[in-house]
Amino acid sequence: MRRRRLAVVTAWYPPSVGGIERYTLNLCRTLPTLGWDITILTCCLDGSPAREDQGAVRVIREPMLLLGGGRFPVPRVWQSEVRSLHVELTRWRPDVFLLQSHLFLSSSIGAALARRSGTPSVLIEHGSGYVTVGRPLVDLGLRLYEHLQVRYLRSRANRVYGVSGAAARWWETLGGRADGVVPNGVDALGAPPRDPSIRSTFGVPASARLAVFAGRLIREKGARELVTAFRQLAAVHPDAHLVIAGEGPALGDVRAAAMAHPRIHLLGALAHADVLRLFGAADIVANPSRYPEGLPTALLEAGAMRAAVLATPMGGTRELIRDEVDGLIVSTDQEMVVGLDRLLGDPATCERFANSLHQRVRQEFDWTVIAALLSDRLEQLIPEAERP
Repeated sequence: MRRRRLAVVTAWYPPSVGGIERYTLNLCRTLPTLGWDITILTCCLDGSPAREDQGAVRVIREPMLLLGGGRFPVPRVWQSEVRSLHVELTRWRPDVFLLQSHLFLSSSIGAALARRSGTPSVLIEHGSGYVTVGRPLVDLGLRLYEHLQVRYLRSRANRVYGVSGAAARWWETLGGRADGVVPNGVDALGAPPRDPSIRSTFGVPASARLAVFAGRLIREKGARELVTAFRQLAAVHPDAHLVIAGEGPALGDVRAAAMAHPRIHLLGALAHADVLRLFGAADIVANPSRYPEGLPTALLEAGAMRAAVLATPMGGTRELIRDEVDGLIVSTDQEMVVGLDRLLGDPATCERFANSLHQRVRQEFDWTVIAALLSDRLEQLIPEAERP
C-alpha cells in the first residue's frame, strides 16, 4: 500500500536556526512513523547541500534571494532551475501541501503549486503580530505586504492552524479564518538528563546561579535588555552568571552592553544538542522577547530540561507558562530586573517552577502528541477514494 505523501514548503529549515526550523524538523522526523513520506522544499543557504535523501524525508533546497539583511528569502522563480524544482515537486504527486508561515513568498508559491495540481494545502501560522525593523516607512510597507500575503493565502489554503492560540487569533486579525491550533512542541520524552558539568567549559562554577538566553540575536529578541538587567544585579548576586548563546545582527549591541563583564559569557551560535545541554545546566532560562512569537521553542525546551522560566508575554507564552505556577511573566524591563533578582536569589522557587513546567511539557507538548494531531487533520483533506 502506498504511503501518504506530504510536500512541506518552508522558507527556513536546518542548518538555519530558529523556531520555524525546529518546528518543521521535528514534525518531519515524527510524521514518517505515522505513514507519511515527506519532501521539503526550502531555502538553499551557503554550505548546505542542494539535496538530501533521508529515507522517508527528502530535502530539496532552491536558490533564493535574501532580502532584509537575510531575514526574507525570496525564491528565484525567474530562474529555470527553480521552476524545474517546482515541477519536480508537483510530479511527485503529494497528497497534501504543508506551508509554513504567511510571512514568506515561498508559502504563496507553495499554495499556487497545490492549487495548480489540484492538491489540498494547509498553512501553519507562526506569528502573533506585525514584523517590524524599527524604520516607520519600511514597517508600513511590511504591514501592507503581510496583508497582501494573507489575502492571497486565505483564498487558497484549505485549512489554517496556529502554533498557538495567539497565532491563530493573529491570523484572524489579519483577515483570515483559523481552523484551530497545532502547537509547537519539543522532544520532551527523549530529552537528555540535566548535567551541570557543562558549566566548566565556559568558566561557570558548579555552585553558581546560572541564567541563560539562547536564540537569534535580533533587536526584538531582547538579549541586550537581559544583559543590562543582569549588570544591575551583578553586585547583589556575586555568585550569578549569565550565558548568551546565539548570533545575529544585534550581537554588537549585546557585546557592548556586556562590556566584557567577567560573569557574562557570549558563546556564539551553538548546535541544537549543545543548547539543550546548556539549558540542562541552567537554573533559569530567560526569553525577554518583544518579537511577535508563536509559541517560543526555547520555553518548551527549558521545560523539557527542567529549568525555571522568566519570559515576556509574547505570542502564546501565556498558553504555556502560567504566571507563578510554571514560571514568571514580566512585561517591562523593570519587571524583568525584579523577576531575575527573585529567581537568582530563590532556588526553591526556581525548582518549583521548573518541575511544574517539566510535567506540563511532557504531557501536552511532546512531538508524538502533536504529530498525531496534525496527521489526523491532514488525512481529513485527502479525498476518501485517494487515501492510501
